[in-house]
Amino acid sequence: MIKNILILILCSSLSFALPTSNMKYSIEIEVYDTNDNGSAVDFGKRLSEKIEANFSSLKSQVGTMKEKLTVTEQDLAATKKDLASTKGDLDSLREVVSRMKNMTETMAQELMEARKELHNQISTNTENINRYSLKGKYCFLANGDCPVGFTRTTAGIYAINNWSAGSIVKGTFGSSSITCHKTCGQSPPWNADMTLVVCCN
Repeated sequence: MIKNILILILCSSLSFALPTSNMKYSIEIEVYDTNDNGSAVDFGKRLSEKIEANFSSLKSQVGTMKEKLTVTEQDLAATKKDLASTKGDLDSLREVVSRMKNMTETMAQELMEARKELHNQISTNTENINRYSLKGKYCFLANGDCPVGFTRTTAGIYAINNWSAGSIVKGTFGSSSITCHKTCGQSPPWNADMTLVVCCN
């Protein structure tokens, strides 16, 4: 009766799965016939030793799995920390981009207003130029080269006799001038030179 019970136990498949793993562990147990030079006690002893050895191996495997699970949890925590830091950086970058966008829009608006103001000033200056432009033929004192459309002309009176040296006031206005004839002195003759340079159209 004992033999039949032991054989029934041995023929049963001892298998189970860890709750934290998809791996399935099985315990394979050899079947011994109690009629072959052995008693039921010896058979039970060998069975107990075999089960103990299998469970020791299984315990070692479970310990290894726990260590791997601990490492995986630590890696997951580090990854979550990195993700949080990355999210913070992205939020800061979004804020910077938003500020730059606002600044760009403000600058674009200011440029539009400056362009409009410049256009108004050009229009006003053009109207003033057209309003005050002199028409017809005329001349004006030159100051260097004459503008386009005008001809430079030089004329003068030289050795003009004066009453005294105090009657001559030297001066330069543009390219024209009034000076003493040759050298200015305290004795006669007190002569002066007058040179006029004009631009005429």
